Amino acid sequence: MRKNVLIISSSPRKGGNSETLAASFAKGAQDAGNHVETVWLREKQIGFCKGCLACLKAGHCVIKDDAAEIAAKYRVHGCTDVTGFGFLGHLHEMMRGAYSCQITASAVPYIADARRCADEFLLTAAGQRNRNYVEPHVDFGGIDFAMEEILLDPQTSGGLLISVDPEDAEALLDELKTLSLPCGMVGEVINRRDKEILVRP
Repeated sequence: MRKNVLIISSSPRKGGNSETLAASFAKGAQDAGNHVETVWLREKQIGFCKGCLACLKAGHCVIKDDAAEIAAKYRVHGCTDVTGFGFLGHLHEMMRGAYSCQITASAVPYIADARRCADEFLLTAAGQRNRNYVEPHVDFGGIDFAMEEILLDPQTSGGLLISVDPEDAEALLDELKTLSLPCGMVGEVINRRDKEILVRP
């Protein structure tokens, strides 16, 4: 079965080991009859999140860069960076009151010490504001308090939360794993329920 293969290289050096490996992989995939495309991030202009919140009004990031070209390789239905509103706050904005989603809490990446801090009630005022804002829309499904706090915590690294077509999900996840960054499939969008966000252990 012929597949579409997308290779993303984040190496800043031209002609280095990463480029050699990528070229070798591309040749093998092409020889096997697949369509192959390679994206060199060093040739792209990709901006970082500036916290302008314009995306809340526009429905997409307003920074003009090459990220949209890369995202277009997959059928992405929505994407946001997870910052001050925490994981659940930004997820609530993505649902827009039209859908629900089921989240597997154990699949959400987090810094190990975050749980220790939450267990010791080392919490932030912003985290409690996030709870007040989003809690009416969430069924926490019996997860413990520390995990609730992690999902509400505004202290994040600005990771991306992406909603992608189910048929593209595994391929996108495989591409992200090549970057050696924490990533995972944390849930699925479902038809609207009484609660917008259903969290399960």
